[in-house]
Amino acid sequence: MLHDFFKDKGFCVIQAVGDANTVIVQTALDEAQCHTVTVAADDTDIHMLLLYHESDQLHDIHLLSQTANNKTGKCPCISIREVQKEIGTATMQTVASRTCNWWVRHIRNFWNGKKYYISKTYQLN
Repeated sequence: MLHDFFKDKGFCVIQAVGDANTVIVQTALDEAQCHTVTVAADDTDIHMLLLYHESDQLHDIHLLSQTANNKTGKCPCISIREVQKEIGTATMQTVASRTCNWWVRHIRNFWNGKKYYISKTYQLN
């Protein structure tokens, strides 16, 4: 319904099948091939994916936080390229690797916990 409303008003609408983070990042990377892009998001996964995929072959991607600074009342906007230059490519790859490892452990623990809960709740073996 909302999809159709915006489409009828002339907006380009992209519907995510699952988690929208990957669609948001892929769209930003696609658009950055032609021009500078600003992504409005506070999701850490989006930040990490943009940092990981930033490339000198792309135009710059800016990340606009949706949380206003308490002192200025403004939402900060940062250049993904500048952040990556500041922390370095090697550091970024290490962070991305550790983040992936954390998610693998987290998901495994989550599903093991679900399996335990279900088995105890329904007395399954």
